[in-house]
Amino acid sequence: MEGTLPQPRRRKVTPIEERIARLEKAVFGTRQEPSRDDWQKSVGMFRGDPVMKEILDDVSEARHQEREQARLANNPAAT
Repeated sequence: MEGTLPQPRRRKVTPIEERIARLEKAVFGTRQEPSRDDWQKSVGMFRGDPVMKEILDDVSEARHQEREQARLANNPAAT
């Protein structure tokens, strides 16, 4: 038939939940429950990192100060 335009193909409409699930899988991959040994993957991850060293040094100093304050609070004669 001359003069008629081809009809556009209709796309299959899927529920939004399915589309989101596919997008999440594409972006994040398949998510599994953490295993008992997952912590081992992080051991040594920050070795040699100067920022992490600074963080650990600051935390160590804060802990030292807290222990000292607790010692003084529990033993007033130590001052």
